[in-house]
Amino acid sequence: MRNKLTVASVEKAIEECRTLGHEAFRRRYGFHRSRRYCLMYEGEPFDTKPIAAVAFKYLPEFSRPLTPKQISGGIATPDSAANLLIALGFEVQELFPGLWDRDDPYEPTDADDGEDDWLDQDGVNEGAPVLKAHLRRERRSADLAKKLKVSTLKRTGKLSCVVCEFDFAATYGPKGSGYIEAHHIVPLGESDEAVITRAADLALVCANCHRMVHRSRGMTLDDLRVARREAFEGSSRSLK
Repeated sequence: MRNKLTVASVEKAIEECRTLGHEAFRRRYGFHRSRRYCLMYEGEPFDTKPIAAVAFKYLPEFSRPLTPKQISGGIATPDSAANLLIALGFEVQELFPGLWDRDDPYEPTDADDGEDDWLDQDGVNEGAPVLKAHLRRERRSADLAKKLKVSTLKRTGKLSCVVCEFDFAATYGPKGSGYIEAHHIVPLGESDEAVITRAADLALVCANCHRMVHRSRGMTLDDLRVARREAFEGSSRSLK
């Protein structure tokens, strides 16, 4: 299939998309909006999968578009929509670079082809009460965390994240007053036995930084500060 597609057939599919409008074009051929890659043509973004599929309609030996099930999205296979377009010299860009972490369980797979086909699936049944029994780490540091917050508020006049300095009260007003999360610098899960937690073992962080530091095992608050700084420096360089 890779050798069949032509630049001319892709350009005709793009022209049809422009004539109908992107949404009407997708709806006509049963496709959804691409969520990971886009085809850039004359400065305008197009959905990779429907463009590649409809391009087959303009091949004399084919004369019909491929269905959503006949072509994969993303770059998972050589015959995927993005790779077919790249092979012809078209520019394909990632919509949200860095969003799909290799360790992220929600990264698109061949099953969903990097598209929004899952939108047509039936919903999930949830909300029914379920009794579960499991072993969890006992936590008794709530009072200690509260004392740390009070002490910090008295000493600095605010409760800001030690990583990014985000202040809930400054951003959300009274609704955010007094709110911040307490992070165990040494995760409780690293010990097989009960441990003594002191104020020095806790750090006050915003919800975002708290989730990020727990997302990668072994990451420290210093590591997160460095990652954040490097990300900002990279963004600054790209804007120059």
